[in-house]
Amino acid sequence: MRNLIRSIVTFRKVLPQYRSIQLKHPFTTALVWRAMEDKETLKKRLTPLQYHVTQEAGTERPYTGCYNKFYEDGLYVCVVCRQELFTSKTKYDSGCGWPAFNDVLAKERVTLHQDTSAGMSTHYMCVSCLTILTWL
Repeated sequence: MRNLIRSIVTFRKVLPQYRSIQLKHPFTTALVWRAMEDKETLKKRLTPLQYHVTQEAGTERPYTGCYNKFYEDGLYVCVVCRQELFTSKTKYDSGCGWPAFNDVLAKERVTLHQDTSAGMSTHYMCVSCLTILTWL
């Protein structure tokens, strides 16, 4: 599976103690998360570009993102809910100007959504917070 990701993830070093804590406390479901954090709170916490990409289905210009040429070991997580989505081991340079991954960390953490509002397109969404991750 080929997956491009834009400015919607943040990078975190793999820390064994953090991962064990996280496994004991799973993320909230999408509906609960949306109820906990409204749009105004998200606007304060996220950068304008992160908000535009994750909440308004926007995109950043290619070759401008801080993770495009970033190859350190670690995990890429959803910037909205902190769900772990991708590992640096599956990241590759697709030449398109956005980070690319050839697999997700766990298939149950993302879902495909068909959007017919402006033609036919498909995008990946984080199942924890319903954030749009990337367009296919």
